[in-house]
Amino acid sequence: MAEVNPYAAPKAAIEDAASSEPELATLWQRFAGNLVDGVVMTLAWVPGAVVAPRYLGEQSPLVPVLIVVPVLLVLLLQFWMVYRHRASIGKRVMKASMTAPDGSEASLWRILLLRALPVAALSAVPFANLLLLVDALFIFGKSRRCVHDYLGGTIVVKAA
Repeated sequence: MAEVNPYAAPKAAIEDAASSEPELATLWQRFAGNLVDGVVMTLAWVPGAVVAPRYLGEQSPLVPVLIVVPVLLVLLLQFWMVYRHRASIGKRVMKASMTAPDGSEASLWRILLLRALPVAALSAVPFANLLLLVDALFIFGKSRRCVHDYLGGTIVVKAA
């Protein structure tokens, strides 16, 4: 018969309590994801805007096409990524995605119309950079949400 050791650790099964809240993406994940998205978009328009005029001439009718078509292709790819993964190319690379604050899947219309459209509209307005800066600075709050996250009713979380 085995002796009982009164000093042995208890043998009860211990399980980690699952958190009901999703784990927020880090500032680094969000910054780097945004940077990747910017690089992808830049790589789309630079050949048409910088290289093509030099070799085809600035008056060539192909120059606008070589700018617009790649940008539209990147935008379509971004749309598909958001539709499929709830993450832009950059967020996907950085293993982050957009969800509702309760952890459920964020609806596509909320992401596109309430979250992305205001930022895109402000980007097109001259001298709106201050507003975009304020939007981005909100990320340093406790909830790590930018103004566009609040507008869209989304959070950015670490993806599995």
